[in-house]
Amino acid sequence: MRYKSSFFILLALFILLVSSIQSANAKAKSAVPPALDAYEVALTEGINFSNPEYPSFIEGVSGMSGPEAWGRWSDGKEVVFTFKNPFPQKFELIMKASVLPANVGKLIPVSVGKWSENLKMTTESTDYTLHVKTTGKEKEIRITIPNPAPPGNGDLRNLGIRFVSMKIIIVK
Repeated sequence: MRYKSSFFILLALFILLVSSIQSANAKAKSAVPPALDAYEVALTEGINFSNPEYPSFIEGVSGMSGPEAWGRWSDGKEVVFTFKNPFPQKFELIMKASVLPANVGKLIPVSVGKWSENLKMTTESTDYTLHVKTTGKEKEIRITIPNPAPPGNGDLRNLGIRFVSMKIIIVK
């Protein structure tokens, strides 16, 4: 009987540990960068994803992993960048990015409000330029990853897009 109670105590501790790890992973995925730690840079200079913080023009980010020396991975099925101010009615969205092999040649939807366009990316970091038209009220960029996948080696993230940089150029 003593062994049964020890087993259940160990099982409960294991479940608690797994639950706290999943909770921490969920918080990390949807983490909103603190405004106090944001760095100042112009919208046209954009986001350097290797920076530990996001620029001050970003209100929140979800679906992104932590910074690495070269940038950040998407983590999950969708990445959402929420900006503090609405976008201009016309702009170029320039992303330097690449994908894991499972996403090569797949349609990757990028949307800003009702505007949407599909990208096909390669495994080489390349600049992708999208010509965006909005109502001037939108504040979010959404990117859907067709085949996010864990990289293995105990890493539980679901990676898809390797983001190096992203910037917005206003078009008159």
